[in-house]
Amino acid sequence: MVTPFNANKQWKQFAVTLLVGIIFFWFWSQGSLNKPAQLINLVENESAFLIPIFIQDNTEIPQKTFGLLSSKKTENTGVSPYKLVGQKNMTKSYGLIADPHHQPSMFAEVGEAIHQRAKLFNSSSTAILKSALDMFYIEQRNVEGKLSGLYIESTGLTEHIKGYAGAITLGISISPQGKINKVHYIASQETSSYLRQIENAGFYQQFSRVDLDGNAHQIDAVSGATISTQAMAKTVTELLNKAAESPLSLYMDEDTADTRVDALLTNEWIIQIVVITLIFSYFWQPWVTRSRSKTTAVMLFSALYIGFYLNNSFTYISLLHPFLGVTVSLLVGFYCALVLLGAIWNNNTYCKFVCPYGNVQRLITRMMPNLRQSFFVSSRWVKRVRTVLTLVVAMGVIIGKSQWASYELFPDLFGLEALSFWFYIALATILIASIYPMIWCRLLCPTGEVLDWLSDLVSATRIKNKPQPKKHSISCIKCTASECISNRIDNL
Repeated sequence: MVTPFNANKQWKQFAVTLLVGIIFFWFWSQGSLNKPAQLINLVENESAFLIPIFIQDNTEIPQKTFGLLSSKKTENTGVSPYKLVGQKNMTKSYGLIADPHHQPSMFAEVGEAIHQRAKLFNSSSTAILKSALDMFYIEQRNVEGKLSGLYIESTGLTEHIKGYAGAITLGISISPQGKINKVHYIASQETSSYLRQIENAGFYQQFSRVDLDGNAHQIDAVSGATISTQAMAKTVTELLNKAAESPLSLYMDEDTADTRVDALLTNEWIIQIVVITLIFSYFWQPWVTRSRSKTTAVMLFSALYIGFYLNNSFTYISLLHPFLGVTVSLLVGFYCALVLLGAIWNNNTYCKFVCPYGNVQRLITRMMPNLRQSFFVSSRWVKRVRTVLTLVVAMGVIIGKSQWASYELFPDLFGLEALSFWFYIALATILIASIYPMIWCRLLCPTGEVLDWLSDLVSATRIKNKPQPKKHSISCIKCTASECISNRIDNL
């Protein structure tokens, strides 16, 4: 017979599971909330008087008369080139209005930076900076003066495409035959270990087999850096489509519009999610007695497989991605579902048993039991610090500080980025955990705070007027009593 307390709790668990499931599958099927909106819908209605004429670079008309007009006043008349139809005293300047303040890709500084990078990427050719409708591009010529390729860059053009920690800037070298020669990484806020993983996997080289033929092309995404690599493929697609009308149409007979590159996960992701599911299932199943040695072995396996091999731990950013314009992969989606179910039904399985970074702290604590000390702040202040830290970091990411998404230390540790400053911060945190057990999880981890909120939501109900016995929580995050932490770790 189920007690009133358990019945009430199970009812809340089912209710929260249903609510989270609806939200979860909504985002999975509909995509992210933060999509680029089309504020004005322009319907093309051409007539003989409205067909634009492109003035080529080799025109004999003086360059000052035609081309791109800035928002500055003309030197001779002092009158702004922006005019309404029928307005008198119009200047004699004609062309396209390009205001760099409304089109970041047209700043002179951007053009110069693109010019310098093009010369660096292809030092054997002469790089000539030119401007198209809404972007700068580079015309590359050999020693004989013949066209040897084009270079375009996504700076200021694809900010709405988000990777794990924001937009990713890429450059594309294009051959005269209409193929991608190479994709160049320029800048982003992505974690350095993920970027190195992407480069070592040969991801950029896959683009070299893509023809600009207006068709869809598929390349392999990098498992463990799925969000980043899929965002890179979308950035390449968006940049090619923006350049299709100008400048690519000026150099290529074939229509390059609608050329698309999709980065897809290989079937290896199925094996990975099955293994992760088995790790969760070990701590969920009630019919097998979990011994200390078996539990330790599973925790060690989690640290090695999810941490060092996949470098794919779950973080609070995974929950924020739908609100930031990031579309998650199937692997991340299933992983997220396991973590949420564990928080609702098993008092936060992920933080207690599965998290690779938490497991490394547990293992180091067991190896050095004589070093344990009482925590230096009270339980109440531990909770306050972590709550405030979580709110600050999450709000920072939401308002646009994308670099804050890399606050978690596990990618630097498991990526073995020995040249990174954050690798040594992560390593120092692990060593400090031998003195103050689970210091990161209990004091500094925003992911644990978010999952504990969800776990507490279904565990808060109590029978009215029935006092509850005071006891230490089994969660490594909620309890800060040194003797409780030590005994719980020893008995796992």
